[in-house]
Amino acid sequence: MVLLENESRYNHESERLDGELSLVFIRGLPGSGKTTVASEMVRLIGINGVELIDPDIIDKDSEDYSEFVRKLSQAQPELDPKFFLYRYMLFRARCALLEGRSVIWDQPFSLLSGLKHAIVTTESYFQNLSEIQVIIVDLDIDPEESYKRVQDRISKGGHGPDRLTFDSFVSKYQPAECLGRNHISLSGMGSPIENAERVFEMIKCQKKD
Repeated sequence: MVLLENESRYNHESERLDGELSLVFIRGLPGSGKTTVASEMVRLIGINGVELIDPDIIDKDSEDYSEFVRKLSQAQPELDPKFFLYRYMLFRARCALLEGRSVIWDQPFSLLSGLKHAIVTTESYFQNLSEIQVIIVDLDIDPEESYKRVQDRISKGGHGPDRLTFDSFVSKYQPAECLGRNHISLSGMGSPIENAERVFEMIKCQKKD
């Protein structure tokens, strides 16, 4: 991966990292409660100590995003524009960790290959991997219930996939336990607050170990 000029200011990992940080991926079907759990996680950790990564809240019209895309396009003109957002999120995650903040990454990651790439790529920026604990959260929910939630969200002016896209997503989705990382499965039908608290307790226990 080409290192861009606006990434190079974070070259001194060992000087930036202060204690163990968390890289938490919250994934699940659309409508499983990912965003609500992620928001509650930010509250529990403290907004100053965490970066929330969510493709749905990235402002593509912002000066920061536009500048990143401009430099990325110059450095890798052959790169398909559909990867610009993903590369920007990787950049944001890396910057946060090197600044001493944990990362909550809220994204479905229907393909485990994509999730694995995000983990490995982020880890590759650091010499001492013991400074970062990776936790994957799967929010399990019945697909039909999930789709009902999506439809309800759309009816209220929100976003969501159509039925064909949703069904394709369901067919590809696999639990992340097989990746061999710290992993927890929670019910998407449960309380988002309680789910967030369970993940937060897992983070604290991992740090104690």
